This record gives sequence, structure tokens and C-alpha cells, in this order.
Amino acid sequence: MACHEFITALGRNFQAIYEQANAHGQKVQAAGSNMAQTDSAIGSSWA
Repeated sequence: MACHEFITALGRNFQAIYEQANAHGQKVQAAGSNMAQTDSAIGSSWA
């Protein structure tokens, strides 16, 4: 599934993705929740 590739890309390009999410106003407070919010925000963008 493309989801697996997305997880791999998320790990490698997390910094770039984080900047995109931050630009969208998705400010992350917890390191644990940032994965879920970034996945949700960027997931729709990359889909």
C-alpha cells in the first residue's frame, strides 16, 4: 500500500514535512502528537 511508502518518506523528509505542516498552521506541541497531526495534514496533501 502507498501508506507504507508514505511512512518511509515521512521518516526521511520529516523535516520538510514538518515545515509544510507548520506553514499550514499545524503547530505541534507534543513530539508524540506531531506524528498524528502531520500524518493527517500532509497525508491529505500527498494523497
